[in-house]
Amino acid sequence: MAEKDVEISFKKDTVSQLLSNFFKEDKTKLSGDATRLMVEMLKVFVQEAAVRSQKQAESEDCDQVDIEHFEKILPQLVCGSTGSRNVFVLLISACLHSLIFSPDYR
Repeated sequence: MAEKDVEISFKKDTVSQLLSNFFKEDKTKLSGDATRLMVEMLKVFVQEAAVRSQKQAESEDCDQVDIEHFEKILPQLVCGSTGSRNVFVLLISACLHSLIFSPDYR
């Protein structure tokens, strides 16, 4: 597989808006520090998911990572099923899905 050094980044406003969609009360606010922390967590999580997905694809003798490879490694990344983890997984899944199917990424 071809190695690409791609810098993973997420817009703070986008992450903040996505997280706000999961708040139960409209009055709940997200601080700048919390948003920056979530952006960093997303970067680490996405990098780990990408590496594991690539290894999964290689183990299946595929030369391209597909969404099915990500779906196979997802249980490794998520332990338990608490509400906050579900939100995080949904957010990560949406980000990875957009990366995998982004025309600029290929």
